[in-house]
Amino acid sequence: MEHIALLAFILSLATGYAATIVSILFYSKLKKHIFISYASFMLSLTLIVLGLAVLHYGKTINLDIILIRKISMAITILGSTLCIYATPVFFFSVFGIKISGTLRTLLFAGMAIMILAGILYFLEIGNNITAPLAHTIIFSSVGYTIFYGFFHRKEFANAEIREKTKTFKIITLLMFPFMVMDSVIPDFKLVPYNLTMPVYFFIVSFFSIRFAFDYLAQPAYLKNGQLTQHFIDKFSITQREGEIVQEIIQGFSNKEISDKLFISYKTVENHLSNIYQKVQVKNRVQLNNLVQSNKE
Repeated sequence: MEHIALLAFILSLATGYAATIVSILFYSKLKKHIFISYASFMLSLTLIVLGLAVLHYGKTINLDIILIRKISMAITILGSTLCIYATPVFFFSVFGIKISGTLRTLLFAGMAIMILAGILYFLEIGNNITAPLAHTIIFSSVGYTIFYGFFHRKEFANAEIREKTKTFKIITLLMFPFMVMDSVIPDFKLVPYNLTMPVYFFIVSFFSIRFAFDYLAQPAYLKNGQLTQHFIDKFSITQREGEIVQEIIQGFSNKEISDKLFISYKTVENHLSNIYQKVQVKNRVQLNNLVQSNKE
């Protein structure tokens, strides 16, 4: 069973490294900022799994358990610190939702507390509260992302993105509670050898690579604040519709658009109705998020 567990860690780490490398290669080619957040997210999970793998391997070959625990904890804290920020940033980027200044401040604060928890652990100060504190912070960040996605799903972009991320959302909702219990409750182990996280990570890495090739790697919809020809061609947007979309992503209301383009308010509404049908969204918020989700 220990060899199977080690194989699971190896497969999980291999897919994690592969996903990170894929994101870096795509960024070097396409220069889309979403690949930076994607690489950060995958790297953070890879480090967390690496920390668990080091601990498991050290126990298997009977190395100095104290030294192994410290190495494992250092890697895990590094990955967890990055994960606190990278998880919401990546998923908000996928759906084109801008992170507020308040949330960004809270995420940085969480990262600072995680680093402090790590320092306290290595100084052997308050070890009985260090782990619970670290778990609370990281699971709060991930949990917030999950619940925001559920309660604000009407803000999400078009049907294509929702469909391509459906599998990930289902897997996360099913496994997240067990990962929390595995970490927080010492005697609770859904899967032996702490394999809940590696199994989840392997699945996420595999599907994220497919998502990167199928969706993230397509040409941008927005470049230097302007709609690209790819967006116009993909959704068969007319010149006038393109002008209206351009005004919407700049934050103008229907009345302001009608005044700027010298067309009636009703004409703007008619064009918007056609645009919504073409790009498969229901409102201007989803339209803006769709465009913002795929930009250079």
